[in-house]
Amino acid sequence: MPHLYDVGSTSTNILPTPSLWKPAYDFVKVAVDMSGTVRTYFARCVCFFADANKDHYVALRWLVEVPGTVIDAASHMAPFTMSPLRDTASYSIMPADSIANGALVLPAVGRLWALMSPREEHAYIASNYQNAS
Repeated sequence: MPHLYDVGSTSTNILPTPSLWKPAYDFVKVAVDMSGTVRTYFARCVCFFADANKDHYVALRWLVEVPGTVIDAASHMAPFTMSPLRDTASYSIMPADSIANGALVLPAVGRLWALMSPREEHAYIASNYQNAS
């Protein structure tokens, strides 16, 4: 059975890991500076890490926007697809502080749907107007 080390203490206590624990790949909303204009993107976290200077980063797998649709008129949610698994362009390493907040992304009907509050929706539309062709 796999174990987790109790890193919160100085002892060598080993805590059993429940067999139901699985890796979590949380979705996040990321603010990206695109040459002076901040744009909002959605992504799935792959991992967090720090460099030798103790700067923190996150590896992300991007969600792909559906061309011409910022917010779906029927569902009032932003539709996405997952970027290709084996394409290196699907992944980026970003500063951890580029994460604006977590995101509720739901799978349905061959798409991923980001649920946002009305305030978040207005801000997303304003930053992603160029996708509405």
